[in-house]
Amino acid sequence: MYNFVLKDYGFWGYPVAFIYALCGVLRLARFNVLSHDGKSSKKYFTGLPIPAAAGILASFVLSYSLLEVDTAPNAMKFVSSELPFIYSIIPFIMLGISFLMVSTIPYAAFKSGNFFRPKTLSGLLFAIALLFLVIAYPQNSIFIVFSLYVLSGIIARLWRAFYPVAQKEEQTECDPGHHDTPPVVPH
Repeated sequence: MYNFVLKDYGFWGYPVAFIYALCGVLRLARFNVLSHDGKSSKKYFTGLPIPAAAGILASFVLSYSLLEVDTAPNAMKFVSSELPFIYSIIPFIMLGISFLMVSTIPYAAFKSGNFFRPKTLSGLLFAIALLFLVIAYPQNSIFIVFSLYVLSGIIARLWRAFYPVAQKEEQTECDPGHHDTPPVVPH
């Protein structure tokens, strides 16, 4: 990313690249400690996973490279029209992604394997539409998918802030000591 975008910002490109790398190292260290202690969740990652952070930046480079080609095959016009603006704010996006990596915002882990087994017709149609989108517009759709994943954690955190009941129910589902039966009170 430094050679692609940050070099244009002169001296200020170095701290942005350093903060991104530092937050990646801190994210990896936290993941290793939580995994070693057995405190990691199977449903959620704590903070943005490093592959997602790298994926959004790499897919941006792929999408932006379509603009430099005169005959851009398979490019979504609404994405292509916004890429120059995104290019201009990429240092701020990188800083935001850096802080999301070390945040406590939960991101879906997709470790259970049930995500890729649609149980409803609408889930199946969504999976087929997503597959066709990736086939028809590979660079742009991968950027969109990574962007939506990054935004999903922020949106979920805001949702839980405004609707704490859903968060309370989710915590009781994750609590192994929680039972549906009320506790017995001695008389």
